Amino acid sequence: QGGQGTGSGSGVGSGAGPGSGSTGPRLVTGPTIGQIRANHPPGARSRYGRVELSCVIRLDSRLDGCRVVQETPPGLGFGAAGLQVSGYFRFQPPTEDGRPVEGQRVTVGVDFGRPPR
Repeated sequence: QGGQGTGSGSGVGSGAGPGSGSTGPRLVTGPTIGQIRANHPPGARSRYGRVELSCVIRLDSRLDGCRVVQETPPGLGFGAAGLQVSGYFRFQPPTEDGRPVEGQRVTVGVDFGRPPR
């Protein structure tokens, strides 16, 4: 024979679900000054240079498929150095409907040295 009880539940548990809304990518961390200095082109140690890179954000927060968009001054190795430094960037990927999305392009800039005044 069954009896009657006073059941109660807590309703506690993990809440994994798609969520809603979308967010853009967010920079988590970039290269340190030491990492940038270590990759400064050897033939241009006393020169200021700037590189802009276009890269794809992966789900693991790393950048992939980077290409040089602009290199100033050209021909001194700042583009190649910027590609090396790109490995230090980490981005939170954008989301769609609450889920991370891979493949969005982002432009990042790297300054080698201090810009001239």
